Amino acid sequence: MVAGREICVLDVDIRGGPAFADEAYAAAKSMLKELLAWHVISGSEVGRHQYLGFPIGTSPPKAATTLRESDIWVLPGGEFCAPRTYGARPAWQIELLSTGKNVVLPPSIHPDTSKPYIWRRTRS
Repeated sequence: MVAGREICVLDVDIRGGPAFADEAYAAAKSMLKELLAWHVISGSEVGRHQYLGFPIGTSPPKAATTLRESDIWVLPGGEFCAPRTYGARPAWQIELLSTGKNVVLPPSIHPDTSKPYIWRRTRS
């Protein structure tokens, strides 16, 4: 809790490579409009986090709620595949993370790229 509010994270994961980033950011912007202000850039360099404060008792009850995701799915190696193929994931996904979900903060190191998560100070 911060300043009397429950903190949740809008998490944008890009799994299909940087080519999918603009599409995912546009989807997030369409949901939050002028309230979109990325706070953290992932060590993947394309993932983003925004911290959101909810009045006490109003944050989502689930640890992770998928808000939107790409229609295109990819396998771990980046190969495109049919949706819901075993082992595949959406090329991008936007989730609201709440109580019970771990979130990485700067200056943590991304496990795949070995680059740090960083704080971002400007609106986008």
